Amino acid sequence: MSSVADIPTSRIWNLDETGMSPQTRSTRKKVLAAKHMRGNVQESNDRTNMSGLVCVNADGGFVPPFFILPGKKIRVRDTAGGLKGSMFAASESAFLTTKLFIQYFEWFVQVIPPERPVLVIADGYKCHFSSRTLQYVRKHSAPEPGFIGYEVYTDASFACQSKERKSLTGYVIKMAGTSVSWCSSKQGGTSLSTAEAELTALSEGAKESVWLRHLLGEMGYPQKVTVQVWSASNAAISIVKNPGNHKANKHIEIRYLFTRDLEEFGRLKIAYCTTTEMTADILTKALATKQFLKLREKLGVRDLELNPST
Repeated sequence: MSSVADIPTSRIWNLDETGMSPQTRSTRKKVLAAKHMRGNVQESNDRTNMSGLVCVNADGGFVPPFFILPGKKIRVRDTAGGLKGSMFAASESAFLTTKLFIQYFEWFVQVIPPERPVLVIADGYKCHFSSRTLQYVRKHSAPEPGFIGYEVYTDASFACQSKERKSLTGYVIKMAGTSVSWCSSKQGGTSLSTAEAELTALSEGAKESVWLRHLLGEMGYPQKVTVQVWSASNAAISIVKNPGNHKANKHIEIRYLFTRDLEEFGRLKIAYCTTTEMTADILTKALATKQFLKLREKLGVRDLELNPST
């Protein structure tokens, strides 16, 4: 098939599924009455959900509709009043399933003209929700022209230095899926706990984020949204978010107060990231091969195969 423009219009078909909720009047009666009171007889209304499949071609031709009713079986009275040649089926959800689609397609090729279709475009009912979601995102969440956003990943390895027992800080800043700033360095002070080491890494990543924010602003890309910062330590996040007394040293207190102020001012939004998805974890410790390759991929590092002859 070289081009859609080369296909005859009579051989291009579009299949659309639409949900419906027809209001029907039931012949059943029900009595509404309180105890020891005379009841009023009223007709009850039943609302039935169903869907219909309509298929037309680009030349104006069409096939009879295919109706899907709720339930396990089709009752004779449910098909009364249907268009001539219509097909009926049943499903628990009242919408198209894989099994019903195969059933429909087998019926479809029998009722269409002898000239077989070349292109069939299927638009299921669930696709309608997807298109509405995309329209909403495009309308409400599309970044402004010239906007560049980024996110920060921070991690630490507690007391990993064999002699000095210093911890290791690692952070990565990713922009548009690419790492633009990263660090893997030994911490200056000696952390007394994993939470303290993670808090130190968190504050270092926050400082780098502030620097990058100012740099982008000077380049004409002001940051108008909160920067997402990920940490692999719930304890460190709790220290930052909880204003209680943590009995910390002065330099540690300054670190979490600095990070907390950035979050309160709306510059940062700190959240937890699992260790398996923490990109900065590759910068703080040795990993198994599978995890190393996974995080290397997330980091944006690629293998370059160079030909020695070039």
